[in-house]
Amino acid sequence: MKQRYIFSLCIIATISLGGLSSPTPSSFAAQEPEAKPHVSLPSDEALSLRQYEQQHGLSLSALQYDYYWIAGNTFKPRNSAVTVGYRGAGCLYRTSSAGVSIDDDALTANVQLPTDAVILGLRFYGYDTNAADSQLQLNLYDGAGDIQGLVASDITGAPGFASTYVGLSTPYTVTNSDGSLALAWYSYATDIDLSICGGRIFYVKPRATISNPTAANTSAELTSVADISSPLYNTYTYKFYTGANFQPRSTTSTYVYKSRGCISGTSGGLYTIDVDVPTAAEVLGVRMYYRYLVAATAGPTLYLTDYDAAGGFSDIQSIAVDDTTLGYHSRYIAMTTPYTVSQVAHALVLNVSLPNNTDAAFCGARIFYRYDEAVFPPIPVPRASAASVQPSVERQPEASTAAMPAAPAALDELQTVSAAQSVVTRYFYRFIAGSAFLPRAASNVSYRSVGCSYVSGGLSILNAALHLPTGAQLIGMRMFYYDDSTSDSTMYITDYNGSGDYNEFIIGSSSGTPGYGSVFVMPTASYNVDNYNHSLVNVWSGAGDTSGNTALCGMRAFYSLEFAYPLFLPTVIK
Repeated sequence: MKQRYIFSLCIIATISLGGLSSPTPSSFAAQEPEAKPHVSLPSDEALSLRQYEQQHGLSLSALQYDYYWIAGNTFKPRNSAVTVGYRGAGCLYRTSSAGVSIDDDALTANVQLPTDAVILGLRFYGYDTNAADSQLQLNLYDGAGDIQGLVASDITGAPGFASTYVGLSTPYTVTNSDGSLALAWYSYATDIDLSICGGRIFYVKPRATISNPTAANTSAELTSVADISSPLYNTYTYKFYTGANFQPRSTTSTYVYKSRGCISGTSGGLYTIDVDVPTAAEVLGVRMYYRYLVAATAGPTLYLTDYDAAGGFSDIQSIAVDDTTLGYHSRYIAMTTPYTVSQVAHALVLNVSLPNNTDAAFCGARIFYRYDEAVFPPIPVPRASAASVQPSVERQPEASTAAMPAAPAALDELQTVSAAQSVVTRYFYRFIAGSAFLPRAASNVSYRSVGCSYVSGGLSILNAALHLPTGAQLIGMRMFYYDDSTSDSTMYITDYNGSGDYNEFIIGSSSGTPGYGSVFVMPTASYNVDNYNHSLVNVWSGAGDTSGNTALCGMRAFYSLEFAYPLFLPTVIK
């Protein structure tokens, strides 16, 4: 094999990932690159954009495109029997097989794109000097046994570091209600010379107000909303997570892939995934997707949990199975009181408890929430240059973005914000719990408690993808930790270009009084997010302490965006 607002849902291809045969690129329609680049895009991506414009009678000036880039070192195995190695520069390779099928040997990564985004294509970054091949797929899983293969990309030959772009023959409009998006990497050799360095999705950003969900497959959610037309919350949407992208909180927990995005536990344990819902949004309910292969056995239990990274947590919602008959099922539970998200105060995760039972499988989870587009308008204005002056004087963020915590939790952040900033500059946080970080390659991870993880053996590295909007200025990062050791743990905020280069542009260490603490560090030079050229990753080193006395409890990004408010906002912002 070497070699709703805008449009309705487009089913590109349907593939089975449950058998022994490997997926083939012939299922997908590749695009021939045009001879000359369109605007400043690479020629192959420019062709995808031009075709989309022509198909729908749009002009380039009416479209805003962007990228979603996932570094290779943030992928995880679908099966705990599969092991990986770290090549360096953000690239992973497979070092063993589960011995079942190529599907079980795949590595996977969570994809979260905004509702009504239109996916045009996928670029696969890898390293290949091997006679065997590898392939990166973008798939959609509905939690009920159906898979849509949207696009697949191969790197052919033995080019070393390389990338291949494949456009969708029919662009796919993201709904976040009909399925969860995930990348899957299939490697046909266990060799450092066949590595994944990342995947970059090319998409058109939503135009103006996005679609609210219809009752097609969301009737329980819609009936749970008494004030669906409330002017305070004009957008209702979802975050959908594939079961196979949940990771064990401890590497002592083992699991197997049960096909179609589902996993089963083979030793029990809790599995987790980071949840990114915007600050000030209200979570209205959670749906769990699961499957029974043998009736009337123990099943999964899902929890929506927040952590404050200082020893506190709250299980906001829990869902147990309510149907133990054979087949695929889902259960939705509405919040008794809507939960208001605050990424300045809490990291939000989904945890699922898997019994030691392969007769029941966990297939995914979907969060239903609402937010106000006046607070989170869809189109930011990109910064003109990465050489902007570093802010240094205190200024409060806009009141509508988030309630600020008492000092000193965000004191360092506030002191970095310039009083001279324009009123269209807004400030945001992105908080990821320590338990949502992945072990890198041969690292063994253990769960300390209250959202904190530590390395219990092997390489002393954990990492997590950091997805921020293109054009955002990353003002600084706060590391939350537990430290009762003579060694200090260290965070490295790193960008990767998928071709062997990387840059650790924020570095900070734990120190001071034993116990829970945090440290805020700014980049040495102004850093603007560029999702075209780099993927961002939070990296943590435990300094070789495997006792649990050094633990990561979370990382929180503090960033700003400039918005074109006159296009979308009312005259007065509440």
